[in-house]
This record gives sequence, C-alpha cells and structure tokens, in this order.
Amino acid sequence: MIVFKRGMGELIKSIVIAIVTGFVIVYIGSFFTKSIIMLLVGGAVSLILIYMAFYSENIRFEVDGEQLRYFEKNKLSAIFNINNCNFRYYIKNDSHGADDINLYITKHEDPENEICIDCEPLGEGKFLEMFNLIGNNEIVKMEAVKKEK
Repeated sequence: MIVFKRGMGELIKSIVIAIVTGFVIVYIGSFFTKSIIMLLVGGAVSLILIYMAFYSENIRFEVDGEQLRYFEKNKLSAIFNINNCNFRYYIKNDSHGADDINLYITKHEDPENEICIDCEPLGEGKFLEMFNLIGNNEIVKMEAVKKEK
C-alpha cells in the first residue's frame, strides 16, 4: 500500500499564509477603523485559516493494488476500483506554483456522474506521482490537462 498525504511543507505554507493574511487585514483595516477592532478581525481570520489548514485540508489517498481510497478529515470518504474508473486532472499554475489541483473520477457504471476532488493540499509533486501510479493500469483511460496562466 502506498500512501499520499499532505506534506509538512504544504502545511507550513498554509499556516504562513494564514498569519500573513491576518497582518494584512489589520494593516489595511487600521486606516479605516480603530486598531483594536482590526486586531480582533485579523486574529479571527487567521485562526479560521489555521483551523482550515489543520482540519479541512487534511486529505490522504491510499493506493492498494486495484483500489484507491480517499480520506478526508481522517475519515474514509470513498473507495474507487482503479480498473473501473477513468481519471483526469486539472492543474492551474500561477507564479508561485500550483494554485489549483483537481482530480476528476468517473466510474464506468455511472459515466454521467463525475466526482471532483480538490488535491491542492497534496502539492503538485505528490499529486502527479499518485496520478502516474493509478494511471499505469492499461485499462484506465486518462485525460491529462495542464493549463498554465
């Protein structure tokens, strides 16, 4: 079984962005209202973003033989049989790296219903490694779309 989960670098990046966002809100808002109010607002926004970094963005994939298991918030969210699914992805890059990474899964028995999973917390490197692993099966049909700004 091979496990793909968010790395420490992605977690630290999310925390730094949360803290910087709080400071920016305080700085800009202090021009318009009292500093104490903006400290509270900036602190609340930073805490919400840090919570999201630790809890909401906590995803994991396990590839075990012909199964792909998707965990969200440390709970098993879905199990996919690799042989019975089509996979494709979309990566949107900006000047700082991958900004948006989505995995699209379509089950053969239900081709009208496509599942989209936000894989941005994995980071581009781990995501592409996982995609190449699940895409090595000859039965799986892939569409790889990589768009850059």
